[in-house]
Amino acid sequence: MARILIIRFSALGDVAMTIPVIHSLAVQYPQHEITVLSRAVWQPLFQGLPANVGFVGADLTGKHKGFWGLNSLYSELKAMHFDYIADFHHVLRSKYLCLRFRLANKPVASICKGRTGKKKLIRRHDKVMENQKSSFRRYADVLEKLGLPVLLNFSSIYGEGKGNFAEIEPVTGPKDDQKWIGIAPFAKHIGKIYPLELQEQVIAHFAANPKVKVFLFGGGKSEQEVFDTWIAKYPTVVSMIGKLNMR
Repeated sequence: MARILIIRFSALGDVAMTIPVIHSLAVQYPQHEITVLSRAVWQPLFQGLPANVGFVGADLTGKHKGFWGLNSLYSELKAMHFDYIADFHHVLRSKYLCLRFRLANKPVASICKGRTGKKKLIRRHDKVMENQKSSFRRYADVLEKLGLPVLLNFSSIYGEGKGNFAEIEPVTGPKDDQKWIGIAPFAKHIGKIYPLELQEQVIAHFAANPKVKVFLFGGGKSEQEVFDTWIAKYPTVVSMIGKLNMR
């Protein structure tokens, strides 16, 4: 049995995209213990994974903040006696933790984000039109460097089922034969946000179809104000702000 630490902080989407890879790893290597290190708020994302997957929450704004906080976090992790370290993030915090593990003679592998290829693809002139690896593939590559290749055959954390719909039906209403579309219009970085006036056109298009129901996902006062404006114009659209917890 080996103990594997997987590190990924960051925003919700990037952390969520680790799940298919971690699930595949856990199923294909049931003899190993896998621990995910991420922001504590994302812990519910990993509750539905196999029993050999655990979670450690980092308090990056509290006791694990800054240089001394990272040293404290490393001490906590060191006491768990990991055999392999997989850095799915490769930012300053994770690089420092990996450095400490390397100095302790632990095998470490980090993600290659492929920034050179991405820059060539999007630059204004002389573009190099080559397919780039998905985030899932890049995460899997980290594990392969550690001698833990995985087949990405993940389908759902619910297996063949669909989860317990009864838990959200009081908020969403019955699905019946409607098509449901979830839209999250905002992002941490302005450059990742599709212009809101164009996003509204998308919402208006689907809201006009009685066979489609649109749900808006977001959080915070400014996003709530935008949603309120859209809902006033398109009453069939539903805001999910404050209506569901992470679990």
